[in-house]
Amino acid sequence: MGLNPSSSQHIRLSFKRSGSVPVPHGSYSIGGQKIPIESQSTCLGVVLDRKIRWTAEVDAATEKCRKRLHITRSYFPAQFGAAKQMLYKSLVRPVAEYVCSVWNPASHKHL
Repeated sequence: MGLNPSSSQHIRLSFKRSGSVPVPHGSYSIGGQKIPIESQSTCLGVVLDRKIRWTAEVDAATEKCRKRLHITRSYFPAQFGAAKQMLYKSLVRPVAEYVCSVWNPASHKHL
């Protein structure tokens, strides 16, 4: 079993401010192919950016919840209250709560 260089990403995660301490430059390669450097990446459904801010993750989770909530509202009218509540608890709420323990203590200016 080998690593696939075309599906690999290189991302440097750091809290360092620009200019405080130089970040080493360079690149990685697998089998002679360079791994592209990315500013953000998705791992297990969680969006990580190089400064470890959670703005992209919160935006992605909000958009996913908004789409699921819209589908629930459009297919089930108001008289299906119990069904809508069950769908909300099973489709929307888990997405909203998936990584909230990580980004909840984040600074409000990054959200």
